[in-house]
Amino acid sequence: MKLEFFIIIEFFLHIFLIVLQYFGYVIELHRDPASGKVKLLRLGRWRGTLQHEDLPPSCRYIASSEHLDMLGAPLFASFRKTKQNNGVDLQDKLRKKAGPWSTKIMPIIQRSFSCNCYLLPKTWFRCHLIPLRKGDTDNLKKIVNRFVFADQLEKPHDVIKYRPRSKGGLQMHNIECKSLAIQIKSFLEMSVGSKFRHSLYFSALYEYFVLENHTISAPRCPPFYNQKFFEEIKTASANNQVTEWSSKQWYCYLLERRHLQREILDDDGVSSREDIKCQAEEAYPEFDWDTTWARIRLPGLSNESRSTLWLYFHNLLPTQSRLHRILRTVNSPFCLQCETDEPDLTWSHTFLTCSYSIHIFQWMLEKINSVLPIDVNLETALWLQFPPPITEIELLCATWLVAETMTYVWSRRKSRENVSIASLLAILQINALHLSHTTNHSLAGHQLCNLLNNAV
Repeated sequence: MKLEFFIIIEFFLHIFLIVLQYFGYVIELHRDPASGKVKLLRLGRWRGTLQHEDLPPSCRYIASSEHLDMLGAPLFASFRKTKQNNGVDLQDKLRKKAGPWSTKIMPIIQRSFSCNCYLLPKTWFRCHLIPLRKGDTDNLKKIVNRFVFADQLEKPHDVIKYRPRSKGGLQMHNIECKSLAIQIKSFLEMSVGSKFRHSLYFSALYEYFVLENHTISAPRCPPFYNQKFFEEIKTASANNQVTEWSSKQWYCYLLERRHLQREILDDDGVSSREDIKCQAEEAYPEFDWDTTWARIRLPGLSNESRSTLWLYFHNLLPTQSRLHRILRTVNSPFCLQCETDEPDLTWSHTFLTCSYSIHIFQWMLEKINSVLPIDVNLETALWLQFPPPITEIELLCATWLVAETMTYVWSRRKSRENVSIASLLAILQINALHLSHTTNHSLAGHQLCNLLNNAV
């Protein structure tokens, strides 16, 4: 049987070469099996019996191989080995990519962009048919967390990591949800999509397992799909037209159901879904958080200032109290910069009542109230809760002053250096001058320059 198979292949190859030579083509076949340009993957019973010596003399240029290098994941003789090799290879690639790259010098707001655009694209092109194992997903998440949170003693909650930036998150890609979204999108394209010719096999899988049309014979389910895979499609199809969904729509749907939302029941037993709140939203439910999250990422703020505001709002700054909770070597939660014997808490002491920097923030508050039409107190200013009416230029000036002052104070506090209004003013004047030279924020920059020059 083995010899007959290769004789048939050789016959058709010979006919093909005769046709090409008839039209004037000169064909030189590759004949060196050591180069591995022509490979044969042995399947089934041939895996243990077929040897290179069994091939006809004219086919000896074909090299026996344990895998085929296809576009995507290398294919092995068994799906289990293909899946295992795919996960191990992806982990190695991400480690090599993330290893030499130090993100500590990069503001944390930028790291999620770098992760999504620089690190994780190595993963997605392999996920169309080869699902990731649970262990592979966990290890890839660890590599990503070390890459993004290299200088953070404590990783933020998943809600903060995967939320959209418009809602105060980092918008990091969730590996599990995105790989599943890509796999579902590929399955629907081959079964019911309108852009490509359908596969009879995948169409039968869709009819039987998704539409539950049991009048047809049950097709054999491939190892890369399971019942949970089809249940996700059926659940989404109940209220949506999912056959033409993009991978982005599938990803957003899966991410919301698994990480960003939770199911609640009303008094009548009707279920609905609501967003999971972060720590700041639970502590201050009266705030308009959509507006607040928009203010910490206003165009015109530097990435360093945005990062400081983001860490402040999510209570992730490594203050003395937080270090005491995380590290055994820190014996006391009390502030080391003042003598008030108060815990060094981000929201209640570090920037609000600490004598180390209170004069800095009082000076900042004076400048903010000279910009705004309505005076605010220090706590309101630090939480960016500026009351209306307020123009865009006034909002940018006030938010810019808070962000730059907090960044200055935190950098000095972290390095145990003294703070002074003179050094802060010099830094603010330079940064305001840079802002005045931008195209879209020159008016706010000039107003800040005039305000700071008059403060000298």
